[in-house]
Amino acid sequence: MATSDEQHRAPGGTVYGSSGGAAPGSSGGAVYGGGPPPPRPGRDRLMTGAYAIGAAGLLTGLLFATGALRGDGGTDVDRAAQLPAPVASVDATTASPGGGAAGSTDPAPPPSPTPVEVPARMFHSVASSFCLAMTAGNDPSGAEVRQVVCTDEPNQRWRPTPVVGDQVTLVNVATGGCLEVTGASRDDGARVGPAVCDGSVEQRWRLAAADGGQISLVNLNSGRCLDVPTQTLDVPETGLQQWGCQGGSNQRWTDQPG
Repeated sequence: MATSDEQHRAPGGTVYGSSGGAAPGSSGGAVYGGGPPPPRPGRDRLMTGAYAIGAAGLLTGLLFATGALRGDGGTDVDRAAQLPAPVASVDATTASPGGGAAGSTDPAPPPSPTPVEVPARMFHSVASSFCLAMTAGNDPSGAEVRQVVCTDEPNQRWRPTPVVGDQVTLVNVATGGCLEVTGASRDDGARVGPAVCDGSVEQRWRLAAADGGQISLVNLNSGRCLDVPTQTLDVPETGLQQWGCQGGSNQRWTDQPG
């Protein structure tokens, strides 16, 4: 004989409640035992609150992510409306209606330097007391360089015109010709004569300081000194030469304003 549990077991192994009879008013169907557990009000309220809080947090996050809410209380549209309108920059070199660049002016070109005329000098031989002169008129190509009696004539005056550094050309006031060593020679005894000024090295001289405020005239090309030949030292109209510098009085000169 089966137990009471076996009598109330449904097909498929479902166990019904232990109460055997049908409920009053039923049509003979089986009444299952146990039923659903009674609701627990406290737990349900907690779950409902948690869901509500979670939903509110999710919604707030979405609003921040999309920019609908901002920490400063405004939207992007509000902030854009509060920004000042951009101001177009003006280039300092923008052309002005007059044609030039606005705000800039071209500097005026510097004035051409006024040529400075070098004061003329006269050169006196220490040995003979005669003066260095260019003779035979105003044409340097037909003139000669000699020592002559000093008379302060234009052909006895020379302008030491700077070239570079301490180099000068000796330009005759009367002819405009330059003192040079003939043929650009570097030999002792080579003649010194006039020539049209061309800036060549044989026309360049150094006024080398000597004792007592005197000078020697040293040719840049040869390195030799302007020299009065000793055999004609006291003879006026004597031609001049170059010679190795040895400091003798026939190679020394005094210069004074001409």
